[in-house]
Amino acid sequence: MLPTLLGLMLSCSHKGSDSAQTKWNVYAGCASTGMIYVLDGDSLTILDSIPGMREVNKIEPSPDGRWLYVQSHSELRQSTLSRIDVMTGTVTKVLPSDSYSDVAVVKNGARLLHGDPLCNDEVIDPVSLTVLNEVTDTLCRRRGPTNGSKVAALTIAAAADRGSTPFTLSDSILRVVDVESGNVYGSYRPHLMSGGPLAFPYDAIVHPDGVRVLAIAPGGGHKAWFVIGDVLTGETVFQHELQSPFGEVAISSDGNWAAVSDPGQFLMSEGHQPTLDIFDLKAMNRLKRFNMFSAQIRFYPDNRRLLSGPRNRTDTGGALRIIDLGTLSVVRDQSPFSGPLGGAIAVGVRP
Repeated sequence: MLPTLLGLMLSCSHKGSDSAQTKWNVYAGCASTGMIYVLDGDSLTILDSIPGMREVNKIEPSPDGRWLYVQSHSELRQSTLSRIDVMTGTVTKVLPSDSYSDVAVVKNGARLLHGDPLCNDEVIDPVSLTVLNEVTDTLCRRRGPTNGSKVAALTIAAAADRGSTPFTLSDSILRVVDVESGNVYGSYRPHLMSGGPLAFPYDAIVHPDGVRVLAIAPGGGHKAWFVIGDVLTGETVFQHELQSPFGEVAISSDGNWAAVSDPGQFLMSEGHQPTLDIFDLKAMNRLKRFNMFSAQIRFYPDNRRLLSGPRNRTDTGGALRIIDLGTLSVVRDQSPFSGPLGGAIAVGVRP
């Protein structure tokens, strides 16, 4: 039987111009074998494997599917960012990095954004893995669409803006920042529509329109909130109550759908039922709630399905699930590996 997953990545394979021939794959990094397994994106059965590295924390594909950018740890706890040639399954470049660093594809694959635990971000050339410039005006890199260079950057209100008031977690500000130019396109301080402040966001992402930011933040006792803020006006335009702030936000590439996971956490709400919510961003309402464990979520590139998976090896109920967005139903639910699943997921195209 195959061991625990530590990295998950969704991808598709194009064979000819007929869209009916499109095949989808899920890549799964396995800690104990140092392999990245390839699963069929429809059936979630194991198809193949390629050499990888142990403790895969993140797998990001290039938009054309030729390359995988993998953030991982070695047996000696050394952290690296590696570029893997999908066609041959070989590692072509390695960049040493700090533990638990993150990586994201921006500018349609023309750049990588690489952040360390202290949230110092670097813009990297994806071919040579050389650092081009640093992004210093962020506490922590958040996420944005892969086809642009804007991200939701978490910062803290300047002392001058707080006056004599001591720093609190509600002083966090989300700014839309271009990681190449450093230009700021607006800011939003997470708060409820009633004006009540929210604390340090656990996750945030920029909408493809570059104006709205979607975030999960704690506030109001043992509660958390999914909020959508407008960085031009600073106003909250939508809010939805959650039970814990430890989930993730995903947006479809066309900007019409959002998904929010709420895996729950005993410190926030005892006996909480983990949930996954699907939202219509045009009508600004929730379409459906699934009562199931889901730590990480990624839309398929055609925006017709959603992949749900766990985050850590200790996650319970961490099966892989595929949700059809046309019927809003789970069409695949299984654990292709023995034991609990865990790791990161991302969406891309595989040649």
